[in-house]
Amino acid sequence: MNTIHRILVPVDFSEHSSFALQHAIALGRWYKAEIVGAHVADMPFPAPGPDAGSGALAGLATPRPAPRQDLLEQLENFLEPARREGLRASGAVLEGHPARALADHALSLPADLIVMGTHGRRGFERFVLGSVTERLVRLAPCPVLTVPRAAHELPAPGRTPYRTILCPVDFSGHSMKALEFSMSLAVESDAVLLVMHSLEWMPEWDTAEGAPPSRPALPDYLESQARERLGSLLDQETRTFARPEVLVVRGKAYREILRIAGERSVEVIVMGLQGRGPIDLAVFGSTTNNVVRAAECPVLTLRGD
Repeated sequence: MNTIHRILVPVDFSEHSSFALQHAIALGRWYKAEIVGAHVADMPFPAPGPDAGSGALAGLATPRPAPRQDLLEQLENFLEPARREGLRASGAVLEGHPARALADHALSLPADLIVMGTHGRRGFERFVLGSVTERLVRLAPCPVLTVPRAAHELPAPGRTPYRTILCPVDFSGHSMKALEFSMSLAVESDAVLLVMHSLEWMPEWDTAEGAPPSRPALPDYLESQARERLGSLLDQETRTFARPEVLVVRGKAYREILRIAGERSVEVIVMGLQGRGPIDLAVFGSTTNNVVRAAECPVLTLRGD
């Protein structure tokens, strides 16, 4: 059973973080979780001292960032929708590199989930994929739910968080962890669980004219094996309550994930992510990154370490 007591929402006061907050509130209602908003200041707060507004260079001086108290007040106002839903909500102003500061704060709370938008107020400088989002997904000590602009529909009050969940599985350790999380989430949400595996076969497997007769049988055999293996991973509780479907497709994994998500009106994609080892960037960049970048529904990523 998944346990979500505290949800961390990175806040840059843009419409994208406002929308992420709405998704966090929907999950907070279901799990009765606390919402914590966190804003990372653009620069360290200035030390107390005389005002730098005098002198010949006063007109060229860089404006000081908003004082911490002002930012805290903005955060309190930003989190008011969560309080109106009866949820506990608090804010924190952080300093440092955004991804690292947010990951450290998630660990110290501790947070059970991070919910964040995939675009922010300063283009490439802030909450843009390739910057804070990608780094935080890799550094976070808990699952991260990324919410794209296209994810307009929100669960209505009293409704389960998700009605259709897609979990891609490549039989690695991190995808096994994602499947375990997905099965629990599907049972809790009374959702349809789509478990898929994509066969990225080699060109010589194609059934083009003139191919040896034995070649076309190989993808069929692998598809049958994958389907059987996926089915064996579903526990009895999932079979009873989650109406699971096993899908084995042929093609580039991220393209097939996005295609199925669109065709089946998937409301969340749950994917495993390689840990902090030297190959994690390559793994994230190949499939998970492409899905997070292009998906029109929220994507929940969690590390397998």
